[in-house]
Amino acid sequence: MNKSFKFLLVAVIAIVTVLSVAKVTLANPSFLGIQTSTAPATSTVSQIVPGSATTTLVFDSYSSGQQYIADTVSFLIQTTASSSAAVTDIRFQFSQDNVDWYDYNPFLVTATTTQQIQNPFTYEVRALGTTRDNDLLTIPMPTRYARAVITATGTSSAVWASFIAKKQVGNNQ
Repeated sequence: MNKSFKFLLVAVIAIVTVLSVAKVTLANPSFLGIQTSTAPATSTVSQIVPGSATTTLVFDSYSSGQQYIADTVSFLIQTTASSSAAVTDIRFQFSQDNVDWYDYNPFLVTATTTQQIQNPFTYEVRALGTTRDNDLLTIPMPTRYARAVITATGTSSAVWASFIAKKQVGNNQ
């Protein structure tokens, strides 16, 4: 009985120690910032004519009142061709001061260690006929500002676009 009592006492102490040291780990909540759009309603669109017009949407991470850069932004875009198939090109650019803009250009290092700039990060949306095409892209935010420069090739397009910031917020923020 003495051995089993000692064993039970050690087991109870071990369980109490594990339970008092172990903590529940929870994921950080995500904060969604204020939405920045080309227009308040998706029914209000910008008409883009190939070769003569672009639409530019600028996003400021600080616009939601928070003084930190978003982790990512969700970029939502709706395009509708005027009559036949239309191609809409979106080029993402980044800035820290909303003055100087930089294309997202990954570098390649060759055997001669020469850096070569690849094509800027662009995304192509194809709308067929008069049907509407809806796309969602998740874009990393390396700087305070991001912008999407939207152009059309082929036929005219009706475009609505929006940025929505996402930031994980820890307990100390």
